Amino acid sequence: MKLIDVVRFAVTGRKRIVSQGRSIPSLPRQFQNASQRLLWGVMLFLVSSASLAAPFAYIPIPGRGDKVTVIDVATNAIVRTIAVGRSPFGVAADPSGQFVYVTNQANSVSVIDNASFKVVDTIGVGLAPMGVTVNATATRVYVANRGDNTVSVIDTATNTVVATVPVGMSPSGVAVNAAGTRAYVTNIGANTVSVIDTATNTVSATITVVLVPMAVAVNPAGARAYVTNIGANTVSVIDTARNEVIATLPVAGAPWNVTLNPAGTFVYVSLPENDEVLMRRPDSGDCR
Repeated sequence: MKLIDVVRFAVTGRKRIVSQGRSIPSLPRQFQNASQRLLWGVMLFLVSSASLAAPFAYIPIPGRGDKVTVIDVATNAIVRTIAVGRSPFGVAADPSGQFVYVTNQANSVSVIDNASFKVVDTIGVGLAPMGVTVNATATRVYVANRGDNTVSVIDTATNTVVATVPVGMSPSGVAVNAAGTRAYVTNIGANTVSVIDTATNTVSATITVVLVPMAVAVNPAGARAYVTNIGANTVSVIDTARNEVIATLPVAGAPWNVTLNPAGTFVYVSLPENDEVLMRRPDSGDCR
């Protein structure tokens, strides 16, 4: 991976992100002062829906009324504030953008209808749920439960937990490959990544990384997984065919979240202590 640029994170309001020659405005002023101390708990995703004219950002605000704020990213206007469970943390949308799933430290997941901006269901999961992800077919939601070292598997047709998978100590982040065959879970208390076989809902491999792995993302081809290690200021690159770390990349600060663009040509790593996002281009072998 080669470092392409370092940009100020849009949430801070200090700078504007420049992407492909375009300037993206910062979020509304209400978030600028509180954003730095809340950023560790913010998992921001863009939701696109065929029934809506614009994509939205869902931002959980723990400790401020236990709500999720919805922002129209085309106008940076706050369009809704939705009450969810206690201390919301993680957010994930299904691929169609119909539903948004929010983990709450009240041991639950709130299901939000993206058309009406209403909570349509609340699902009980394990203790202290953090990361959440939805598979590509929108049939399963995976929730990392930090408090009891498990991953809850939710059937989206019934909004019920159909499996509970034991993983490593204090799971934090979770991501599913595009094929939906493997889920990758970072265990911050064990410095490992658990690989879940989604057909059997069992751990098929455990990969050792470095200190305090927080978040994980899988490239579109499913060939590489990227893990942020906040205790070592590094990003681990995993070859998913071999379930081995093939590179450990230093970054200038504690990396928290990680994601890729839809084409898999750029990897974005957030450094909240620096108010920065690193944009990296994977080597040709890393993105195919």
